[in-house]
Amino acid sequence: MQSFILKLSLVSIIVSFLCSLMILPYSRAEEIMEMKDYTQETIKNEYQAILKKLGNKDGVGGPNASDKTQILKTKSWGVNAVEKTVWNSDGDIISYDVYAMKNGELIWEHDRSKKGGRIHFMITIAQDGSITRTDLTKPVVVPTKVPTSTPTPVPTATPAPEVPTEVPAATPVTVESPVPTTAPATPVTVESPVPTTAPATPVPAVETPTPVPPTPVPPTPTKVPPTPVRGIEKIIFVSNRNGNLDIYAMNVDGTEVKQITSSASNEAYPGVSPDGKKIAFASNRDGNWEIYVMDYDGKEEDSIRLTYNNTDDLYPSFTADNKHVVFQSNRDGNSELYMVDITDPRAQIRLTINETDDIHPHVFKVPK
Repeated sequence: MQSFILKLSLVSIIVSFLCSLMILPYSRAEEIMEMKDYTQETIKNEYQAILKKLGNKDGVGGPNASDKTQILKTKSWGVNAVEKTVWNSDGDIISYDVYAMKNGELIWEHDRSKKGGRIHFMITIAQDGSITRTDLTKPVVVPTKVPTSTPTPVPTATPAPEVPTEVPAATPVTVESPVPTTAPATPVTVESPVPTTAPATPVPAVETPTPVPPTPVPPTPTKVPPTPVRGIEKIIFVSNRNGNLDIYAMNVDGTEVKQITSSASNEAYPGVSPDGKKIAFASNRDGNWEIYVMDYDGKEEDSIRLTYNNTDDLYPSFTADNKHVVFQSNRDGNSELYMVDITDPRAQIRLTINETDDIHPHVFKVPK
């Protein structure tokens, strides 16, 4: 079975090849044979016939001529020549020929389309009658050459006889107007229709009020109490750790103990000014207890005596202005309260007057 299919395929290939040979286009061999059919006599006769048909004109005929032929004078190969173009009924160029005499030689170039191919060659006839044939056909089909032609002169038409422009006046004909058989129409007055709807009452435009942005109210500032300036908190106290009463100071955590007084006498009842710069205290260094004042970071020997009497003055306390000291004294027979100016110790004021004892004063500030 496979052998039969193989043989059938070979037969199909051979048949296809033979069929292609039968429908081959116009072959190169046939073209060359046709080119050899033209002789010196046939070429010259054709050339003379073209010149005769052309006569003294630059061109005759054209695509619309009865024989679809056009002959023109042209310049081919640099010499005066004539060319002949032939069209078919569809307006396609089917042949193109150029004839020229150059140096005593007749040159003919022929180019035409043929079913299945194209013929294009040149034949040169020398003065001695020898013929040279040149094949110009290229393997690739070249588009049909359209000659650059000079426009065919149009023969001048015989002018037609002038036609008189004046027209004889026609005989007037009187035409009677026909009498109308109908009476003229009575004009009818047409009243304008009354509108059944009342005109719309115009509605006044309502102005949209422009929104006014609310006036921003500044926020009420919150009173923030000032942060108190706090220095290093200290504790002031009295101690006899050295055999007699002296004044000491230390941090609230018990560190950095500092001895402020160190005399052989006793110093007690200390009071510190509100600004923390001065200390008022009582001392018996002059035989009885008197009030003294000194700088917190100063020296004891620079202290100032504020009271002078033979009785005891004790428990000093600074006022808020840091300039006065309130203290207890029994100079008038019983204990009363007095106040002294630390800048002028002579200015002293008795604050309490009664028959009982007023003791241990302490000045403080009450918030408003």
